[in-house]
Formats: sequence, structure tokens, C-alpha cells
Amino acid sequence: MPSSQPQKRPPPPPRTHLDNEDIRCVASPYSPSGISAPVASAEVKEVLLDRLRKEITSKMGGSVCRRRSSGGKPSGKKRRRGDGDASIDGEVGRKGDALSAMGGDDAAANRAGGSDAPMSTAESVVRSRFIVGINQCTRALEGACKRRAQQTAQGAESDASMPSLVLLARDVRPATIIAHISIYAHILGIPTLVLPGKASAELGAAAGIRSVAAAIFLSSPGEEGTPDDEQKEREWRDAHNEVNSFVKYAVSKIPREA
Repeated sequence: MPSSQPQKRPPPPPRTHLDNEDIRCVASPYSPSGISAPVASAEVKEVLLDRLRKEITSKMGGSVCRRRSSGGKPSGKKRRRGDGDASIDGEVGRKGDALSAMGGDDAAANRAGGSDAPMSTAESVVRSRFIVGINQCTRALEGACKRRAQQTAQGAESDASMPSLVLLARDVRPATIIAHISIYAHILGIPTLVLPGKASAELGAAAGIRSVAAAIFLSSPGEEGTPDDEQKEREWRDAHNEVNSFVKYAVSKIPREA
């Protein structure tokens, strides 16, 4: 017999550009009209996601989640959610993948334990500058705010690890779960671009996972961390230049308010 329980319907998408442009739909302490996070056009979104796949995700093996090597032999067992898995913005990944997506401490631990293949120079660069997920983005922005406050108090110049671009999905519901990201971006003066349509799924597909609500690109570190090996140095510079080119394009496509 068919179930008599009513099926839950997904929340409707925004009907106008003011429904989720982004923090305007919630209270903001910085201006009566809220903080503006302009929405990109559908054409810009398509180009941006295509470049993300080809120039960024491809260098990470097609996904921000690092895949553990199994010696080329399938285990023959089906993995279930919750069976040793971690979640990245609703996407299931192996343990440690949330930090591995950023080249974090767990990535080094996994590689040291032999569970993951060594990263190439280009992959290491991209993972060090591309941050995915609301929690990871929040940590990065909080850290940037603290460093900015310390540098201001000491009269020092800003460091090179400040975020240079924030990407947000327009279809996130409720919008309040990403509202604080816009506030941090406003405080730090970071360009923010909202992607229209079913952006969370499309941004996730471009990043090689199920969905992405928020993503951040960090600035280039300059000459810091340059490899000694000539070949690796060339790969290192090429990877940074590609990330810089992607960020420059995205920033240039942010709509300017009249």
C-alpha cells in the first residue's frame, strides 16, 4: 500500500534577485540595506564552473576529496554513510578529506601513513589555496580577521594568506547559514560573488563532490615556499598563475552596483 505520510518538498528557489542577494535577506549591523553580494549572470556562472573544473579541480584528481589508494584492488564492499565517513557540506567523503581538501594536517598524516598517493606540486598548490565548505570557510575567515587585527595593532603589513575571493551558492536555504561569511568578507574587503540557479549542486559537481555552499580562494604567497628543484619550481609557479588567473576572472565578473 502507498504511504499515507505526506512527502516533504524541497524549499522553492529564490523568485527575485533580492530573495538571496545574499545577506540582504537577514539583518546586518553594517548598513540599513544590508551587505551586497552581487549575483553573477548565468553565462558567467557556466564559464566560471567550466574553468573551475579544467584549471582547479583537474589538478586535484577531479575532486577536492582526496581518494585513498587501495593498491588498485576493489574492496568488494559497499560503503555506507556513517561507516567511517566524514561530511563536507553534506557530501560524503573519507575520514580526513575535509582537511585534505585544503592540504591540511590530516592530509600530511594520511600520506605519512601510506594511505594516500603523494601529491604533485600543482595539486599541493591548488589544495593550499582552494577552501570548500561552510565550516572550513568560516575557520579561514575567522583566522584572517584575527591576523588582520594583530597586524593592525602591531602596525605590520597584511600577510599573503588572506582570502582573495569568496564564492557563494544562491540556492542555499536558509540563507542565514552563509550570512556570516558575507559579514566576514565585508570586514576584510574580500570580493564576493554569488552564483545563480542551482549553484550548490553545480559548484559541487565542478569541485567533484555532491554540493558546495561556499568556497574561498586564498591569495598567492609570493615567493614563500618556492621549491628548490627547478622543475618543481616551474610547476609551482604555473599552478599559482592558473589559480590567480581564475580568481582575477571571477573578480572581474562581479556585477558593479549603480
